[in-house]
Amino acid sequence: MAAAGSFEVYPVHYVDSVPPLHVRDLVADVPKTLRTRYVTKGSAWKYEHEWRAIALEADCLLDVPGRIDQVIFGHRLSASSRETLRKIAGGEVDFFEAQPRDDSFAVDIIPADS
Repeated sequence: MAAAGSFEVYPVHYVDSVPPLHVRDLVADVPKTLRTRYVTKGSAWKYEHEWRAIALEADCLLDVPGRIDQVIFGHRLSASSRETLRKIAGGEVDFFEAQPRDDSFAVDIIPADS
């Protein structure tokens, strides 16, 4: 974990199956249990080498080293949140969105509407 202002940043862990969620884990340490689930994803996504940031305060910004060249919106992200991200990212970024398939758990990544 790397601290970054009002955020905690973690590498995503890729697994072949969804880890079980036990009540005893929630009772013992709710933040740790939820964080572990938040940074766990299916092995099929391993090529992304993702990191996830967890905001510790509302309305805070994360200083990202390097350059972001694309953003993929989740299919349920609100229009206002999309617009906010577009403004923050500026004009040098390509925007895509994840579209779930009807026949499987897979998603297609397609260009996002402007």
